[in-house]
Amino acid sequence: MAADTAPIYKAIFSEVDGALLSSSHKVGSLTREAIIQLQLHGIPFVFVSGRSPRTLESVDASIGLTAPYICYNGALILDQNKRVLKSFGFLPKRAISIKNYIKRCFPDISCFACSYDAWITDDPNDEWIRQEADIIQVPPIIKPLSYYLQKGQHVHKLLCMGELSLLDVLENDLRVCFPELLIFKTKKHYLEIMSPEASASNAIRLVCGLYGIDPSETIAFGYNSRDMEMFRTVGFSIAMGNASELIKSAADCVTLDNDHDGIYHSLKKIFPIIH
Repeated sequence: MAADTAPIYKAIFSEVDGALLSSSHKVGSLTREAIIQLQLHGIPFVFVSGRSPRTLESVDASIGLTAPYICYNGALILDQNKRVLKSFGFLPKRAISIKNYIKRCFPDISCFACSYDAWITDDPNDEWIRQEADIIQVPPIIKPLSYYLQKGQHVHKLLCMGELSLLDVLENDLRVCFPELLIFKTKKHYLEIMSPEASASNAIRLVCGLYGIDPSETIAFGYNSRDMEMFRTVGFSIAMGNASELIKSAADCVTLDNDHDGIYHSLKKIFPIIH
């Protein structure tokens, strides 16, 4: 899209892992500077992620965003001041029953719960749990879920990790036993379970309302199948070069991959203020 014919977009929504972050979990220098320039011109850059607020803050540390966070793929939305704007999730009793079912029927699957800024596990020595801690650089809460949660406190998602073939069986089983759940894969060895009320589309609309803009006036960057909902909501969608072919075919355009500042190169074409 040529800069002189591009419409004026008023906000950007972006997946974090696989889009904003490189394969070494860093924000590219060109992308970081572009985001800062847009922010100085009043154009917010909003994280849309399966991550918790705390881990998004660690990504944000080098950028200094003054924009909302959409956490856990829409289950938890924070406003510009990082206060809870909206929360959708399982109540304690429901979350515990689902987790216990998985533990009983699929003992080789690792499963932990995410609630606000915490991730909670009762097995810190599990290989998958230790791997996750290394990636996000935040230690888990080591407690049974029943001991950690307070009455009325939401669990925003349950994350299951394991071998792909076993996750496929678990996914099919959960769809039969718990048809009301929102279930999807985000990575090869990750299966996420969320409340059906959680929605990236609704979260984007909520954030747009804060700024008094329409979703058609926004851009989204994505790379995996979960980002399809985001693409259908915004005015212009951009798939990363490392995205699946399905996502690329659904996007309005494709940029370079996350290891080559793909976000920067697209933003530079759309916004003349970026050098």
